[in-house]
Amino acid sequence: MFGDFVAQLGASTGTGQYNLGSTFGSTVTWRSEFANDDVVGYLATTQDATKREVGWGIFTIGTPDKLTRNIVRSTQANGPVDWGSTEVYRIFSVPLGFVLSAMVNGGLGDELPDWAPPGFGRLDDTDAGVWAKLRHLGESDESEEGRHYLTPGIFAASPRRLWVDHGASAYAATKTDIGKVHLFNVTSADRVLTLPPSAGAGHGFAMRGYGYGSADNNIVVTPNGTDAIDGGANSATLSVPGGVPLTIEWDTVNGKWRTNVNTGPVAADAFRTNANNVNAQTGTAYTLLAKDNGKTITLSNAAAITLTVPSGLPAGFSCFIVQLGAGQVTIVASGTTLRSRVGLKTGGQYAQGAIIYIATNTYSVGGDLTT
Repeated sequence: MFGDFVAQLGASTGTGQYNLGSTFGSTVTWRSEFANDDVVGYLATTQDATKREVGWGIFTIGTPDKLTRNIVRSTQANGPVDWGSTEVYRIFSVPLGFVLSAMVNGGLGDELPDWAPPGFGRLDDTDAGVWAKLRHLGESDESEEGRHYLTPGIFAASPRRLWVDHGASAYAATKTDIGKVHLFNVTSADRVLTLPPSAGAGHGFAMRGYGYGSADNNIVVTPNGTDAIDGGANSATLSVPGGVPLTIEWDTVNGKWRTNVNTGPVAADAFRTNANNVNAQTGTAYTLLAKDNGKTITLSNAAAITLTVPSGLPAGFSCFIVQLGAGQVTIVASGTTLRSRVGLKTGGQYAQGAIIYIATNTYSVGGDLTT
């Protein structure tokens, strides 16, 4: 907002915006010190100071360079000076008293000053007993950085965070995502969140994530390069089920990512307890999925039901089944071996059963079953 030795002759008449003319003496041009659209303070005056005007305006680079006029004080009843066609006057860059005062007292007041440039910080005293620390972002937008509570005399940084919804898309984070909350729609599938390179993130880089739509699918947190997450191996991913809030931060001291989820990676099909641990099926056929691990599968239909145990389910897989309807459930193998002492059919309505992994593609089946 201020510039040294900046002054040019005025090249316009009347009370409209200023056209800037040539420099004089050892002065320099406005454009040498200011950028286009900068907010600046000015003094326009004749050499004998019989006509003068102090104000602020928006500087515009062009042919000629121009300056808008917002008058603070003038010799014409504090209105715009009406410059005649024969008058010689000069336009200087000057610091305005009220601007300096605002900078000294932190911009304390109840509204953003018209002259405030982007980046201007101020304290808003609209609420009794509180000074809100605000940062001007341009136009009329401001961001709250925190609040000073006059009693007992403490400052609380703003907990506000920017929430970004990536929907059903994957996202590769960068160092500019610090402090953001990343949302993913995991209704139908896992979504990948790739972490930024640790070298660029820097110590203390932190962000959050949250998957919505289903607890059956995950946000798959993926390191960029060979970084490790918590106690996991280098480059290993971390799967965070939908509905579980994620916080992740780079720990430069130990050279790894830290999360609030666990101390090591978990597979996408790992056992987990949540409100959606019941998979309710109402058709006449269903094939188990890896994400059914640890779940109760209810099967309800008036007709007979076929439940297929396919190959490729993960080591340690287990689930419970319940026949809720009149239709008897028959458990069948597909590329697997099923071991049972009593049979592979439910004994009737509300009969329960368990399917438990005992070796690769081999399962023990038991419960209220019959042949």
